Amino acid sequence: MRFPIALVVWALCISNAWAYMECPSSDDPIYEKQYKWYPADDGHKPFTEISGLSISKQTYDGESVAWTINDSGGGRRLGLFGLKSGRRLQTFNFYHAGIDRAHDWESLSLGPCSAKPADGDCLYVGDVGSNAARESGGKEGRDTLAVLKVPEPDVSVIDKVGGETALARKAVTRLPFYYKGGPTKYADCEAMFVDWTGDESGGRPGDLYLVTKWGGDKKDVRVFKFPLAEQKHEERYGVEPVASGRQLEEMWTRADMSMNGQMVALGSYGATFFWRRRGRSVGALLSLSACSHEYRAHNNGVTKQFETVAFTPAADRLIEISECSKDDDNCQPPVYVMGIYASGPKSCAGDPCANGGICTFGEDAGSHQCLCTKHWVGSTCQTPAGGGDSSGSGSGDDGGGDGVNQPTEEPKEPTWCRARPSAVKEHSDDVCNAIKWACGAGGQKCDAGDAGCGELQGDELARAAYRVFDAWYQDRLDEDDSCVFGGVAEITKSQPTFPGPGAGSDGDAAGGSDTDAGGDGGQEGGDVGGDGNDG
Repeated sequence: MRFPIALVVWALCISNAWAYMECPSSDDPIYEKQYKWYPADDGHKPFTEISGLSISKQTYDGESVAWTINDSGGGRRLGLFGLKSGRRLQTFNFYHAGIDRAHDWESLSLGPCSAKPADGDCLYVGDVGSNAARESGGKEGRDTLAVLKVPEPDVSVIDKVGGETALARKAVTRLPFYYKGGPTKYADCEAMFVDWTGDESGGRPGDLYLVTKWGGDKKDVRVFKFPLAEQKHEERYGVEPVASGRQLEEMWTRADMSMNGQMVALGSYGATFFWRRRGRSVGALLSLSACSHEYRAHNNGVTKQFETVAFTPAADRLIEISECSKDDDNCQPPVYVMGIYASGPKSCAGDPCANGGICTFGEDAGSHQCLCTKHWVGSTCQTPAGGGDSSGSGSGDDGGGDGVNQPTEEPKEPTWCRARPSAVKEHSDDVCNAIKWACGAGGQKCDAGDAGCGELQGDELARAAYRVFDAWYQDRLDEDDSCVFGGVAEITKSQPTFPGPGAGSDGDAAGGSDTDAGGDGGQEGGDVGGDGNDG
């Protein structure tokens, strides 16, 4: 990724006496520091027009990580980057997840998968842009927009920095919607965020909010609520407005909510504005005026326009990334980290959160709360999600509500389907015939390059086979015969990855020994590709 040449850190002079989140009140930076970033020599189309950004609770090699998406021409991809180093850690693609194309990906949010903490956190990709709607005053536009919901991948399992991983079809849920009850039939949107906590007025964790974008008459700006818990997969849902008014008459391009649910940030191309929640519903909150102080966008001669904003998990800093010009593939987008508070709650001193938990502001003055990482719950993240107390002093009852979005039981160990290394090496024609069968008589949707595999050998053939075989397999996990393909495929417990473009094997696709972690699977009887191979 051409991802940033420098990281600019601003700490704002704000009273240390504040023990809980209040409106920012100072625009005087007290220091600035720059970091060099790694070059983007990774063989991928650069993420230079970043339109979505979320900061994870997870870390990789001790470094905070950021999820990104690219705007026009960026492909169906999620980028995972080291926040400080700028390293592209992994690309996750949607090529075989049943998503035909990225129509206009304009926003990315991280939030609860549902109101149930056990369901964990999800990434929400907003395929919500409609320039035609904005340019026509809402008279024309896209009839169906969509949000793509993906459980946040576990970054600890990445074994090859800079590789690419295919998202399984079952991992992606497409949630289509249309605007209902607004001032126009169609609308453009680039700002979207997920509610982390819900409220006492019917809002639930996992509800999503869309803020429309207008260039002319900004009186048409609305905040729409998308109650995702109420929507069924592929059922087109009519989202309805919950807020409007003069306080929203800006050209919004970005948004986020802090993980503690206490602050909402909305940004235009030139500034970021803040709303302090204080237990209100999102609709009631955004119907009020914003905090009196906003952050103005930075301009260092490299920045173009800002379409991203994200809180850090502790909610004490704000991250912004500028886009580059569309024709500049050599640009490294500047990243800005701005301190909202000079320090967090005093009660966070001494790191009260165990097992990697993140200490952030509580609702009451002087209080804090712990945002727990995966598989830990409890007021200090001391309890394994499956029960018991790692300190030996807990009762096990502390687990339910104090951790944030933690699973209550260990997830089933994932598996993948790939071509057997020996088959790739010694029976490449059989592997190709199996691919052709899946893409033809098998009904699997495939790229033309995979289906036309006759000239592929070695890693290229293994990569194509993995894309086709695993897409078939992930759709049929409950079937015993879903990973055989005439005897040339196998199940593996190690996720296959390839360096460079395309998702592929875990490093020994064209050689090495066969491993079978899950039995035969496969199609019963019949021909594979018409050449008589047994199922």
